[in-house]
Amino acid sequence: TSTCETCNKDENKKHLIFDCLTCNSIRIWEIISISLLIDIQWKHAIVGFYNEKNKKSTSLSTLISYVAYRIYKIRCIVD
Repeated sequence: TSTCETCNKDENKKHLIFDCLTCNSIRIWEIISISLLIDIQWKHAIVGFYNEKNKKSTSLSTLISYVAYRIYKIRCIVD
């Protein structure tokens, strides 16, 4: 369906991975942002830090991709 089963808001990719308050995805990104001292935005969860080519940005992009994947997988199990 096009409605989130946990919060009844419109379900889309951004909501699923980044914005759902009921599923704690928004809180997960807040915690990671605070821990890493960076402002993680939706575009980072999708494409990473594509403008920067160094080990730190590559590591951050990998970590963010992994977190987005795990949120997606957990949501698939719950739904």
